[in-house]
Amino acid sequence: MARQSLGTLAKWAVLLGGPIIWSAHLGFVYAAATVAITLTGEAGLASRLLIGLATLACLAAIAWLGWSVWSARLPRWETPQGDLTSLWRKSGALLCLLSFLAVLWQGLPAILIPEQPVSHDALSGGTAPPGPRSR
Repeated sequence: MARQSLGTLAKWAVLLGGPIIWSAHLGFVYAAATVAITLTGEAGLASRLLIGLATLACLAAIAWLGWSVWSARLPRWETPQGDLTSLWRKSGALLCLLSFLAVLWQGLPAILIPEQPVSHDALSGGTAPPGPRSR
């Protein structure tokens, strides 16, 4: 009985692996940015590089897991119900796809935002627009 329940837990872990990696990535991104800002006053190159590497590692893990679920390599299904197996495979793969996109979305600011943001004057070619009129 214990072995059968362990197999069930393993199947759930594989099916929810994408969202688990996604939540771990989210926690890591917030922790890394918080530590960097607390220690140095800004999220510098080191924290951005660390977040970028973690993002790539999580994307690779989710892609591998999603492909394994979609191609029926993971988990090993012993159920005779083909419809149920197909539903679980598709659900697991779609959860991995959603998690992949979410991790990509969370990691893009570390890659795309420049280290020294451009000032408003440099963008507009002049001075900043006037503030609200005082009466």
